[in-house]
Amino acid sequence: MFAIANETQTFCREAAVWRHLKHPNILPFLGITVTPPQLISDWMSGGELRQYIRSNPNADRLRLVGVPPVVLSHAYSRY
Repeated sequence: MFAIANETQTFCREAAVWRHLKHPNILPFLGITVTPPQLISDWMSGGELRQYIRSNPNADRLRLVGVPPVVLSHAYSRY
């Protein structure tokens, strides 16, 4: 029972943090679904990051993910 409560709490925290993020490298947060629990953002024509990299093996991976961890670190320190 505690594991489910912890997962729900983590999910809600993720939604709350993402809701406040405003950065050119982070998609805007649109909402959630409850069953199944999902965070909703705009659709990207290249798909998710793993799919994009598979389709574009020469993509600059550091450029694709280099900035968001810094932004996310800042965001999590605030909430």
